[in-house]
Amino acid sequence: MNGYQRLGDWLVQKGHLTETQRDRAIATQKESGARFGEVLLALGFVSEKEICLCLSEQYDLPICNLTEARVSPEALTLVTPTFALSSLLLPLSINETEFHCVIADPLAIGVTDELTKALHRRLVLSLAGSRELYEKIALSYGLAEARIHAPARQESERESTAPLPPSSPLNRMATKKARGLEQEDRRYLLAALSAVAESSWEAKADTL
Repeated sequence: MNGYQRLGDWLVQKGHLTETQRDRAIATQKESGARFGEVLLALGFVSEKEICLCLSEQYDLPICNLTEARVSPEALTLVTPTFALSSLLLPLSINETEFHCVIADPLAIGVTDELTKALHRRLVLSLAGSRELYEKIALSYGLAEARIHAPARQESERESTAPLPPSSPLNRMATKKARGLEQEDRRYLLAALSAVAESSWEAKADTL
């Protein structure tokens, strides 16, 4: 039984989800490839808060209050906005031995392993809901108003992804598809920012 199924079983056990709803969500997740939790949200079966509480209990991770969270500019320079948005990962702070960040999916092992190797730090993780985390990431990188500049969506673009800068230590993960409820929103936001946002972010980093 995989982690997403355990999430469904936990929600059933706590009375947040019926077995019929769980089975329907699992079938939808297999067809769509989206995150199981985001499938539950899209179907309206549970709230984001309920999912966060479940994941927090399962993986013994604290829930981050994004309203009060302080984001270090130094930490932001170590992860590109493209990678942060597509991976739903918000850098918070860094010291000599640890890199603190907020994630939505504790099962995103590929993402956390890649960061650990690239930064040579132990990751200290906390959790937040995917929707509020997405908005906080955009705000932290100064991209909060970028959505209005996104280009019109085309069917031929559905398999495209925005590239990371060649110098990024996370470049080999640039082709990873953004999945979940806001998959297309992230992709078109990143496409709109490909020429502007990265150069703006790099300019900010040079001033630190």
